[in-house]
Amino acid sequence: MVPAAVMHYNQAMDLERKGHYAEAVKEYQESIRLDPTDADAYVRVGLLLRELGRDEEANRAFESALGLKAPRSPGPSSEPTWKPDLGWSDPVGSSGSGTIES
Repeated sequence: MVPAAVMHYNQAMDLERKGHYAEAVKEYQESIRLDPTDADAYVRVGLLLRELGRDEEANRAFESALGLKAPRSPGPSSEPTWKPDLGWSDPVGSSGSGTIES
């Protein structure tokens, strides 16, 4: 990760912990501008935008994150996946059932 991006990411995390979601989104977005390969920053932006009721923007952020996390091998994945209308799919989650959790 680019050092300046890390600084903004850390500031965003601090703002998020304090409940300042709109300000945290701005800091995460600056982190993304400096390091557009950081999928975790896109996920954090998506989660906060969802909290702020900005669902369409949140979905775009999640889709950007997914675009950066390419599958490691063909076939079913054991990692959670994002479905914009349904939330995260956890194939082995706590229930082990592969159900959609939101």
